[in-house]
Amino acid sequence: MRSIVQEDPELVWTILQKPEMDVLQPNELYEIVGQCTSQSSNVFSMRINLLLNNIGLLQDDFALYDLIAHGCVQAIPVIKVWILSGPDYRKNVHFLDETISKSYVEQNCEQIVTELLPAVLEVAETESKSRYMSDWSSKGALVTAERQIVQFIQFALNQLAEKEPKHFFQCVSLWTHIESPIKQELFLHAMEYLPLDSSDEVLQWLLSDFDRNAFEETGIEKNQLSCSQRIIQRFSPYCSETTFIKLEQTLMHWSPPVEEMRATYQYRMRCHKAEGGGNYYNSFWGDLQSILLSALFPDRTAKTTKELIEVLKRKFPESSHKFDIFRIGMAHYVSSPIEGHLDRISDKSWLRIISNMSEYPPERNGERRNSGIESTPPMFARSLSTAAKKEPVRFAALSLSFPQNVSEEFVDAVVNALDSSEVPLPLTCKVLRRFCQKPSAQLDISFSHVLSKRATEDWPTDILQKLIEIVDCYKDSEPEFYSFDLHKKSDKLSCEDLLQGSINCVRGCAFEAIGELLWNQTNLAFQFEKVVKRAVEDENPAILFAVMDCAVPWYNIDKAFSKILFDQLLERDLRTLGARQAFDLLYRFYEIDSKFYTSKLKNACQSSINDLKKRAAEMIAVMIVTNHWTVENLMELPLNDQQADAICRQAVIYFNNDDSHACCKRLLLHLADCSTKLPSLSLLFINERIQVQRDKNFLMKLLKKSTKNRLEVDILHYLKENDINSIDCADVLLAVCKSFLDSPENNFGYHMEDIISCVARLFHAGKENPSILRTCLDIWDAIYHRSPLSVQPLSDLLEQG
Repeated sequence: MRSIVQEDPELVWTILQKPEMDVLQPNELYEIVGQCTSQSSNVFSMRINLLLNNIGLLQDDFALYDLIAHGCVQAIPVIKVWILSGPDYRKNVHFLDETISKSYVEQNCEQIVTELLPAVLEVAETESKSRYMSDWSSKGALVTAERQIVQFIQFALNQLAEKEPKHFFQCVSLWTHIESPIKQELFLHAMEYLPLDSSDEVLQWLLSDFDRNAFEETGIEKNQLSCSQRIIQRFSPYCSETTFIKLEQTLMHWSPPVEEMRATYQYRMRCHKAEGGGNYYNSFWGDLQSILLSALFPDRTAKTTKELIEVLKRKFPESSHKFDIFRIGMAHYVSSPIEGHLDRISDKSWLRIISNMSEYPPERNGERRNSGIESTPPMFARSLSTAAKKEPVRFAALSLSFPQNVSEEFVDAVVNALDSSEVPLPLTCKVLRRFCQKPSAQLDISFSHVLSKRATEDWPTDILQKLIEIVDCYKDSEPEFYSFDLHKKSDKLSCEDLLQGSINCVRGCAFEAIGELLWNQTNLAFQFEKVVKRAVEDENPAILFAVMDCAVPWYNIDKAFSKILFDQLLERDLRTLGARQAFDLLYRFYEIDSKFYTSKLKNACQSSINDLKKRAAEMIAVMIVTNHWTVENLMELPLNDQQADAICRQAVIYFNNDDSHACCKRLLLHLADCSTKLPSLSLLFINERIQVQRDKNFLMKLLKKSTKNRLEVDILHYLKENDINSIDCADVLLAVCKSFLDSPENNFGYHMEDIISCVARLFHAGKENPSILRTCLDIWDAIYHRSPLSVQPLSDLLEQG
């Protein structure tokens, strides 16, 4: 019945009226009638009633999406039931993309606004504990079902405002009494679509309750006034003089509630009186004016307004952030009050700021009140860092005049800028000697970073000795501290966890610097040899990971010592095989001690650490295609799907290499036998890796494997989209069709158009060739025996020929 419901809905209806059909459950009934789009039929009415009375059906398929995509007005009551059903039922329902939504709204905007808007406003109010906790408010990139509904209603309101302004204003007036967090967002954005001859009505509505109407904070805007700003820009040139003057005066004299201004001012005074205070600069008037007054049509603004705008530009050289919309899960940058004026601050002023902020009470760092955030040393340090990066030589010299009690944040801001080769080496060393003598995690990391970035320069012995002292003396946190999963034990950490630990810990950064120095100055090897030997015995696996940064460049200095380091690291912790460039050493040393490295690779391949297993599998794949291993060796190893796909990817990468082509084919055929998921097989069909004439037999063997990994789809797409001699691929096309038909998923119907396209090319290219015609008929026979109805377009093609 499902297959004929679209062609003959009345017959299906007649059958469903029989008593024996009463035993069918709602989901079984919907399975039958769900494809019917004939809106005048009884079957379609049954479809709608099933959805209205069984809201769970919407979660099983594209039921709602399909109704709207076909333009069915009956979808509106279904949407309403869905909206009212609650958050749990709204999840996992396939709603609309923007294009289909707009198309549907154009046809039904009045019904949507009339029937759905009140429900949406009331449900949003009921479900919103607060505007920032509700799924009805925008959460940036995260799109909830609730936000899709809001967008849908917004399209309808926009359409109504554009085409029926009077009806739109009636709706706004009708629902003024409804309290809802999303109401201002919907109405404000729709106002932008009203025609210019409605300018007075728009601005009068804005002014009717300015404290409520001008602000919205649930949408995707940067700040609460963004939409009002655009509305004023659009309509202020065309409104009446009376309305313009009223708007201008309202903006000029607007101020926040008195209680808010008083609290802000009182907190500012407390900061001034407190020890080390005086750094609280938040404004309590002018933010709104700086945003909205400049949106007024300049030819109509009064002289006093223009003068105030200039004053506000000086007060807010950058846009005010007071009305920015802060969303949960989003970071917001808080800067010092000098951030916009760094190029105008003299050395003397910098020293005064640094001296004053270095005496700032630590317990007040990051202190926040409802009225604002107090500027703190870290904020000023970020500003200093910005300035030092622009003028590293100036600030390197200035740092030598910093007070003795200078805060570490300011020192680190300057030391980080020393990675620039513009700073002369003698000056750099002076700064490092002054500030990097005492152990400090952040300064030691910055110290190592400077040497790493300037590894080609001739550093004096005492600076290099400081690097060695960091490695020998600093006590790093345990590596699990750097893992996202704090419950992991050290021996359960992944290679990625250890990599993060090695690049974020003090000694790890020091070893990275030593590695860079060894790459560029081989004469330093003797100076670092002892400290590296000691590090191999370290109990911290993240440090062992970091030592690999030294073992690799040592290959160019002393291959024997490099091998000793590498072997010891593998013996201490097999996870070091997953370190950066570890495979470079494995590949070079493999033939010297193949038994040892084979054992390590096999152990890693069967490890309980997932990314180590995958990395080992990738290495084994490269060893196979470079003739260091054989496919038979691989067959001895139990591989999971992730490992098999990793090997598959490497085989695909080397597939067109003349020396490894035959090996890659054998490897891929073996993998297709033993794995059910090989998504990387699809990569064979890009970048001209496959050559049908050369690889025809290989493709046909691959298609015969019990696990097809959707390969037939990739091959069919490749044959259709590329300019390939159709006669060369005749046997492959026949194998693809048979593979589709043998598939238990029975999805060949979705690809019938592509099959016919390929057969048509084959038919026209070889219709004088009896073997090609026979292949075309074989394809026809194969499809006909499985699905006679599907073969009609192909029959037409062959008959025309």
